[in-house]
Formats: sequence, structure tokens, C-alpha cells
Amino acid sequence: MKKFQFRLQSVLDTRIKHLENCQQEMAKVQNALSKEVQTLEDLRNTKKERQKCVNQMLKSGQNLDFTVTNTFRHYLIKTGEDISQQNQKIQQIEKELDEKKQAVMEALKAKTMLEKLKEKDYKAYIANLEKLDLMEIDEIANRRSAMKNYY
Repeated sequence: MKKFQFRLQSVLDTRIKHLENCQQEMAKVQNALSKEVQTLEDLRNTKKERQKCVNQMLKSGQNLDFTVTNTFRHYLIKTGEDISQQNQKIQQIEKELDEKKQAVMEALKAKTMLEKLKEKDYKAYIANLEKLDLMEIDEIANRRSAMKNYY
């Protein structure tokens, strides 16, 4: 008896490989997102530290030079702009991540569909084997019965 062979195995293998590729791409995007979120947190923390520094200088009553205060003000504005740009980057990456998740879901559906078809074919193969075994057993029993009747 021949061994079970799924006729669409090459297609299933291709879909499995496609799913793995989609998952790897999604993982790369997730890593990029986590790095960008960390960068955003660093920017926010830096801005808070600088604001505290400026507030301490103002509260201490030191004579502040216009140049120093203006430099801090420009630095805080620039940091705010950087935070805004970082938020935009994160939004873009989140959109890309959503697209990658959708691609993974579609690849998973395609793979699952073929796996179910393979399982169905395998069950039919097993049922056919059992049917052939029963037919062979019946034939042996019939031959024995005929042999008994012959003697």
C-alpha cells in the first residue's frame, strides 16, 4: 500500500514559509516601535529634567542672563518639536504594524485552510485503508469457507 501523500503539500509548505516571513517582518516592526517609544520616553524625561533645572534656577533667585534663559527656552521648544516628531513616527510605525498583523492573519488563515484540507484527505486515506483491510479480511474468510465446503 502506498504511503499517504498530500497532493497540495508544496502549496502548504509555501504558505507556511510565507507565514513565517510575515511573522518575522511583524517582529521587526514591533522592535522598531519599542525603540521609538523608548526614544520618546527619553525625550520626555530629558525635557522634564531641563524644566526642573530652569525652575530651580528661577526659584534660587540667581541673576540670570538673558542669553541663558533664551537658550533654555529654545532648547525646550526644540525638545517639544522633537517629541511631536517622535509621536508622528510612532503613529506611522503603528500603522505599519497593523498592516503586518493583518498580513499575518491572512497568511495564517490560508495555512489553516490547507492544513484542514490535508487532515480531511488523511482521514479519507485512513478510511480507505480500513475499507481495503476489511475487504481483504472478507476475501480470506470467503476462501476459508469455500475451502471447508470443498473438502
